[in-house]
Amino acid sequence: MLPNDTSKANLTDSLHLKMSDNGLDAPVKYHAQDTIYMDYKNQKVILLNKATVDYRDIGLKGDSIVFDWGKNQVYSEGRKDSSGKESGLPSFNEADRTFNAKEIAYNFRTKKGKISEVMTEEGEGFIHSETVKRLPDNVFYGIGNRYTTCDRVDPDFYIAASKIKVIPGKSIVTGPAHLVIEDVPTPLFLPFGIFPLNEKRKSGLIIPSYGYSDLRGFYLSRGGYYFGISDHVDLAVTGDIYSRGSYVINAATRFAERYKFSSNLNITYGNTRTLEAETDKYLSQKEFEVRGSFNQDAKALPNNTRFSANLAFATSGFNRNYSNTPENFFNNTYSSSISFQQSIPYTPFNYSVSLTHSQSTQTHIVNVTLPTFLFNMSSINPFKRKEALGRLKWYENIAVSYSFNASNQVTGIDSLFFTPQTFDRIRTGALHNITVQAPFSTLKYITVSPSFNYAETWSMQTVRAFWNPELMQITYDTIQGFAAARNFNIGVSATTHVYGILNFSHGKIRAIRHVITPQVGFTYRPDFGDPRWNAYKTVQLNDAGQTTRYSIFQSSIYAGPPQGKLGSISFSIGNNLEMKVFSKKDTVTQLKKIKLLDALSIRSSYNLAVDTLRLAPINISGRTSFTDKINMNFGLTFDPYASDSLNRRINTFTLKDDHKLARLTNAFIGINASFSSPQSSSVVQKATPEQLDYIKNSGNDYVDFNVPWRLTPNYTLALNRVRTFGRDTTILTQTLGVSGELNLTEKWKISWNTSYDFIAHKFSTIFLDVYRDLHCWQMHLSVIPSGYRSGFTFDLHVKASVLQDLKLHKQNNWYDY
Repeated sequence: MLPNDTSKANLTDSLHLKMSDNGLDAPVKYHAQDTIYMDYKNQKVILLNKATVDYRDIGLKGDSIVFDWGKNQVYSEGRKDSSGKESGLPSFNEADRTFNAKEIAYNFRTKKGKISEVMTEEGEGFIHSETVKRLPDNVFYGIGNRYTTCDRVDPDFYIAASKIKVIPGKSIVTGPAHLVIEDVPTPLFLPFGIFPLNEKRKSGLIIPSYGYSDLRGFYLSRGGYYFGISDHVDLAVTGDIYSRGSYVINAATRFAERYKFSSNLNITYGNTRTLEAETDKYLSQKEFEVRGSFNQDAKALPNNTRFSANLAFATSGFNRNYSNTPENFFNNTYSSSISFQQSIPYTPFNYSVSLTHSQSTQTHIVNVTLPTFLFNMSSINPFKRKEALGRLKWYENIAVSYSFNASNQVTGIDSLFFTPQTFDRIRTGALHNITVQAPFSTLKYITVSPSFNYAETWSMQTVRAFWNPELMQITYDTIQGFAAARNFNIGVSATTHVYGILNFSHGKIRAIRHVITPQVGFTYRPDFGDPRWNAYKTVQLNDAGQTTRYSIFQSSIYAGPPQGKLGSISFSIGNNLEMKVFSKKDTVTQLKKIKLLDALSIRSSYNLAVDTLRLAPINISGRTSFTDKINMNFGLTFDPYASDSLNRRINTFTLKDDHKLARLTNAFIGINASFSSPQSSSVVQKATPEQLDYIKNSGNDYVDFNVPWRLTPNYTLALNRVRTFGRDTTILTQTLGVSGELNLTEKWKISWNTSYDFIAHKFSTIFLDVYRDLHCWQMHLSVIPSGYRSGFTFDLHVKASVLQDLKLHKQNNWYDY
């Protein structure tokens, strides 16, 4: 029986539809380039050729995909071409994670999946697995696994593990595993493995290397513990320990905050025990070094403010015993500084406060200033009108500048520096400087510059000298108390420029320009050795009663005024020579400027205020650049006066004594060059601030293979002529230094650094380094083939930090012979 109104049969209220329990909470989007086949009977969608399926943040790509909407499951696999090569392999991505595999099956509702022959990236490493199962909590379990930091499909090396568990963002955990290199299993076996994936710093052990030293015995080297304190601070404590009692401890920390500052501190302490053959006893030699830096980002400080710190000091034998790098081995000085500088806005004033330290490992002398205060007023024109009408008056060019320095300084021997006696000798002083200048032009081309300079020295310590008849010598006492001394001079100078130009209408050379800059000046200074200035006193010189003058400020931080009247005429001539040549590369003027002589100057002076030795030595200096790759500096000094048998100048011209205008006393020439591959593009030139910081902290571990070759030779020839016991003696110094690097192949690089002394006929210490880029590994061999520090260091390690303990380190240093 049919219903009366068939139009209303089988109708359902759409507002009361029941949702399927197996339904998804978001739409599934799918696409294929060729075919989309709907199988309603089996509730499947078949996608062919460049197929994609997307659900929320989950995506699947492949040559073919089958979507079963009844089970909420997708399946994809690649295909083989006629040659049997697989293509169109599926790729599964979720959030920022991607899997490339042979087969992928995934259920959108249960969030479980099964992946076959998969390669996925985890942190700095890659996991190759035969089969992977994914659980709803994002944890992955793999069977038949290879873990490596090599990004190749067939990795150079891997850690083979039958079972593996991946906890995203935390760690990779394996069962029993062993190392395989170039598909050859090694005996290196692990009962289990844990590899951190957290992007934040993680604390952990630093595995040491081991070896044997003939002098120090068996050793463990560079082992310790790394403290990943936070994203901004870390600390690594490492050390070397030897079976015969020697040891080295190092603590290195970094503290940085992006856009604010970066800092580091490195402290090394070593105790070397050596057997003395004569006494058959062990002797200990303790050394230490401290290095650090602090750099404030310019964006983190107010305008016109700078703060920086550099720290470096060590005991005298540290570099000799522990350094293997050329720059440290030849270094015999250390210096440190902490500085704060600020310019006061809209004023000519600026000031700075600094603490400095300098140390010589040869003389063992340490100088420390704590602190130094500097206040400057840059040049101002106090009489210049704010709104000038017409030409400037002469007095409007008057310029005044001022500076004030104040400092505390202490000097001592490094081994006794931190004792009360050293700080009892602290010196305190200050120095004022005022300069007034009033330049003006005359005769259109001549600039005349009158000047007045005033200096005042303050000191809290002065000296007094006494003749000691018992010791038959002068003794000095330090007098505590404030003392001041003044020093001033007036002068005037005149200078101009003379141009000479020679033009050519034919040929490649189009013009030569010669610029001559003559200058003449006069300076007057009174004799501040006169008693009325209270800067000098007299003391008996010998038992015959002769006296001499001495400065009471001779041990002050800032020297007192000089003695002796000065009425000096100075003169100099500067030269510059340039040439213009025809150039096709210049499309505008078709001319190129070439510098033939950057500078050539001749200088001397004549003192009218003295009775003898009025003419000063004549100095000639110059510099030129043959190309942008080669430059040369040279200098000569001639003395117009003769000398006695002890090489002291006497008031007799060489023209009268030796029939020469002047005698050559010293000369030098230095040639520096730098050549490199024209197509080289260094990574350092394109590096970000973070990458530059990494390169700086990596030291010799960073190698730039993008520079095919570089050669930096330098040549120095110096001559010094003296007269000893009536005989002229010439002392020559002649050295040739060569440093450079060369890529033997795309992955092999060598570098070197040495110099040759032509007078001594021997090489200095030769440093050779060999690098090999092994894709995901790096090899470094450092060799000193001969000399006092001969030896070698060999390192082979994985580049990625997650496997930094997978390394080989061998060394045979100079102390092993």
